[in-house]
Amino acid sequence: MKKKSEILPNNICFITHQLEHLHNVSVSVSFKAGSLYESKYNNGISHLVEHLFFRQLSDLSQESLYFNMQKIGGEITGKTYCDYVTFSINVIPQYLYDALDIMLKFFDDFEWSNSIILKEKEVVLRQIENKAYSYNQWIDSIYFENTKYTLPIMGTKKTVKSLTAFEINSWKKEYFSPANSCVTITGNFSNEFYDFLKQKLSIINNFGKKQAPIIEIAPNFTKRNSDNYLTVINADSKLSEVVVLFDIKNSFDYESVKLITSILSDGCGSKLSMIMREKYQLTDDIFTQLTSYCGFHRYSISYTVKNKNIFNSIDILFKIINEIKTDITLNEYASTIPFFTDNQMIDLDNCQKLNEDYVLSDFILDILPSDPIEKAKKYKKILINDLIKIANEIFVKENISFIIETSINPSNIKSFLDNLMYH
Repeated sequence: MKKKSEILPNNICFITHQLEHLHNVSVSVSFKAGSLYESKYNNGISHLVEHLFFRQLSDLSQESLYFNMQKIGGEITGKTYCDYVTFSINVIPQYLYDALDIMLKFFDDFEWSNSIILKEKEVVLRQIENKAYSYNQWIDSIYFENTKYTLPIMGTKKTVKSLTAFEINSWKKEYFSPANSCVTITGNFSNEFYDFLKQKLSIINNFGKKQAPIIEIAPNFTKRNSDNYLTVINADSKLSEVVVLFDIKNSFDYESVKLITSILSDGCGSKLSMIMREKYQLTDDIFTQLTSYCGFHRYSISYTVKNKNIFNSIDILFKIINEIKTDITLNEYASTIPFFTDNQMIDLDNCQKLNEDYVLSDFILDILPSDPIEKAKKYKKILINDLIKIANEIFVKENISFIIETSINPSNIKSFLDNLMYH
């Protein structure tokens, strides 16, 4: 059975991929919820609901839930992102029906008592107290200023404490509902199990409603200019943190974007690493990330450099980018393309990763999910000329912004960058 994606009569998104060579099966239940759907007043409610499912799952107490999943060698994991909440379990095929009995309880219509909510609030409050402010959060707080992407997924101590049992149970009923869900199963299951699962899902009462995707575009997205492209943060250090961000429209071919950014910056043999780190020893490492959001993508390059070398490092970075806009060698292409063609087959042995990819692409980003074989075919069609074309479309000044933490005078930073990009 090939990968299938369908919408059931009760609006459940149902994605399956049968892989009979595996010795395990991954089942996930996901919902469109998270901080993007919240306000500054109920921020953190989706994350709290995720926690509460583990405190009580329908008729299963916390102790019973843990026993029932551990006796089949499984652990349900729950994750809350800004745009969805997902629960998943990975088991061997003989325990699949038992796992399904547990996972279908996420659709049961039940409520949590105030005493249970108060207990779980204390757990979440301890998490908030112990949560470190991450590097990515620092970048997002600047890049996504005044958008919902700056809301913390866990909420704040104030918002979590203020949530009432009525608000929490109402949120569960509206957002954690069949109409707003996606069930994904990948791995070694039979045709008979597929039919059984589809029938079980189809008879679930339809309540709630499918939430529309929320698109929160960063301020000045693809409209960067000399007045808004730079944020300089003062730091008393001999080192500077440089972050270069590229706005990427959703209309660009994602596979081409992924491939060109990989040639530029992924791995020890990438153009950036070979020149900035190996040739000139300007930095110890270069961190890059291509992140997909609903409606757009963002590509980031970040590194640490001595203050005395910051201007030289940025100048070299831009020379490398300009070079890739005119020429990509056969060696650069040949040393990158196997990761996106041949290595796609590795994902066929990882049903948990496939589940995550299918939920993100089909349910959240509204992109028809591609299995690894389909992805490989897409990448094989991309030619060097296609990559040069996409490089000239995304690596332009209207898409570029900087976040720089340094002790260097901000006016000197801006003067240098203005001259580099606008003169």
